[in-house]
Amino acid sequence: MTSNIKKKVKILGIDFVRVGLGETVKKIGKMIEKGGCYQVGTINPEYVVKAQDSKQLMRVIAKMDLVVPDGIGIILAAKMKKLGRLERIRGGDLVEELAKLCAKKGYKIGLVGGERGIAAKALKALKKKFPSLLGFADSEPRVKRIEKEKPQILLTALSFKGPIWIDQLLTKLKRKKISLVALEVRGAFNYLAGKAMRPLQIIQKMGLEWLWRLFWEPWRIKRQMSLLKFLFLLFRLNSKKP
Repeated sequence: MTSNIKKKVKILGIDFVRVGLGETVKKIGKMIEKGGCYQVGTINPEYVVKAQDSKQLMRVIAKMDLVVPDGIGIILAAKMKKLGRLERIRGGDLVEELAKLCAKKGYKIGLVGGERGIAAKALKALKKKFPSLLGFADSEPRVKRIEKEKPQILLTALSFKGPIWIDQLLTKLKRKKISLVALEVRGAFNYLAGKAMRPLQIIQKMGLEWLWRLFWEPWRIKRQMSLLKFLFLLFRLNSKKP
């Protein structure tokens, strides 16, 4: 019997794949085994809103090989539009699972971006948890360093410019026939490095990480306004339906 549940959910022009954390890691593992260049997107409401005003970002997201939801707003939007259940893939959880995969398979992982020294601290934390992990860290996104190190997985913390930079990087690597799976993970380095406190489990289950981050980092208030804009865009879209 064939399931009629669609594998993708479109929210404000972005197609999210209906997969869990374990399946996401398996898909990335298969990308590495196959070889070639791939970009994975962990997209939250901030990125969805940003993409509405940036044609370049929207084009890059549309080209991604795998797009998964990272943000309670995306999950709620799918429910509100009666599109079925989506499973949230938290960036921090995905990073640790990918580090575990690399340690197990002998792959090299690269961490690029963030504030000075944060990527190195994050890598140190990952190596402490997975002693056999091979990797490098660099605060600056240097193409030559990546070409030299040749990691199988590259994690960036470059905020909104991350997906665009990765897209440009992969274009260069394809010409040189260098394989890589890359993804922007935003604040995950901060949690690993101990710069930011990871939300309590009960906060995560309630989907209130945004409130947790706002409490510890009040400067985020301007960025959190994008959540309101995200909801506004959804309601406006629904109101246009006959």
